[in-house]
Amino acid sequence: MNQCLQASILVSNSGSSGNSNTSVQLRWITPLTGWFSLSTDGARCCQSGLASCGGVIRGSEDEWVLGFSKYIGCCLVLEDKLWGVIEGLKLVRESKIRYVVLEVDNLDVV
Repeated sequence: MNQCLQASILVSNSGSSGNSNTSVQLRWITPLTGWFSLSTDGARCCQSGLASCGGVIRGSEDEWVLGFSKYIGCCLVLEDKLWGVIEGLKLVRESKIRYVVLEVDNLDVV
């Protein structure tokens, strides 16, 4: 299967000329043969600061390989996403996966 998952989202773009919304196409691209894709994310409650993270490893034929989720507890904004990367890379190392593409949804994490 060489399909990609697609979704449309609205991106808020506030500038000096006011607010506007832009539609952006997102898609998951199958990794090259022999490579794996690690997609991670985190979520945090603004009121309590409680957070968790999770992720999935997929193979070059769109197959689910491994996944994880973890309760983090209290943390600061962005730490939930960083925890997702750390836990995901631990899983990659433990699984002896050599070739992996890391996918995150926040440029500050990169």
